Amino acid sequence: AIMVTEQPPTDELFLSVFANNALTTLAQRNRGWPRLARLSPNGRWIAYTESLEGREEIFIQGYPEAGIRRQITVDGGRNPVWRRDGRELYFRRAGGVFAVTIDTTAGLKWSQAARLFDGRFAFSVFSDYDVAPDGRFLMIKPAPTENAASPLNVVANWQAELAARVPIAR
Repeated sequence: AIMVTEQPPTDELFLSVFANNALTTLAQRNRGWPRLARLSPNGRWIAYTESLEGREEIFIQGYPEAGIRRQITVDGGRNPVWRRDGRELYFRRAGGVFAVTIDTTAGLKWSQAARLFDGRFAFSVFSDYDVAPDGRFLMIKPAPTENAASPLNVVANWQAELAARVPIAR
């Protein structure tokens, strides 16, 4: 069994994998706090989110040999999820879900990000969506009442109304 663990940010260790009764450090804290890691279906790559200059981006590293980390996104991205065959990597950015095609036949190559769809879906600091084996996305859509605008009541000349309703004893 393989278990990816995340630890609170420190200056040293941050992302480890526990497999075959051994703990392997995959990444060390560089500029940001790496998190939301996902191991590829073939177990040879790990994708994760890391903050870079105030924006979350997607990175990939080899596994079990970490090798060089590769930045997959340049316009932001979080919470990577692998397609079941490992040929595509999905991620979220703002209100959209995006995908990059992954080619590992000769090293690691990827396409530019393509927007798949937009929508208001629940947002979490943890894994907030998944992809079924048949390619359907599982996401939580807020109830209509959660999307409805809250009423805003403005009371003009409220000081005069307050004085009329609550007289001050002298």
